[in-house]
Amino acid sequence: MKQSHVLSGLAGLLIGAFALFEAWNYPIGSVTRMGPGYFPIILSVLLMVLSLGVLFIEGRSVDGPDIERPSWRGLVWIVLAVMAFAASVETLGLAPAILAAVILSAQADDDLQLKETLILAASCTVICVVIFIYILGLPLEPIEF
Repeated sequence: MKQSHVLSGLAGLLIGAFALFEAWNYPIGSVTRMGPGYFPIILSVLLMVLSLGVLFIEGRSVDGPDIERPSWRGLVWIVLAVMAFAASVETLGLAPAILAAVILSAQADDDLQLKETLILAASCTVICVVIFIYILGLPLEPIEF
């Protein structure tokens, strides 16, 4: 059995079981009048079924590369980006928070150049400000003064 497929299937099963356990206490409702537990239960069961498929179908294959070591550099930069966004969205505004998060998370990729990073950060910032502030009307400021 392929170690990466087995671990992926088991992780999906555990996450699905945990989600099902947590959602079980919410009222399910009916198809026409869904309760707050309906969608989480459907998703958790679907995740568990797909994870079983990964375990029993893909887990039997023996070809292909096995699990590689995780990229700690990428993980650290992504966590820093999320923390920077959370720390700055209310104090600096949405635009600087997104700029900082995208620039920091881009450091997780070895191949991304500075020009590409700045273009990505600027476009993500504009798109997010338009969607979240002007279209959805979230009570956030683009830039805090």
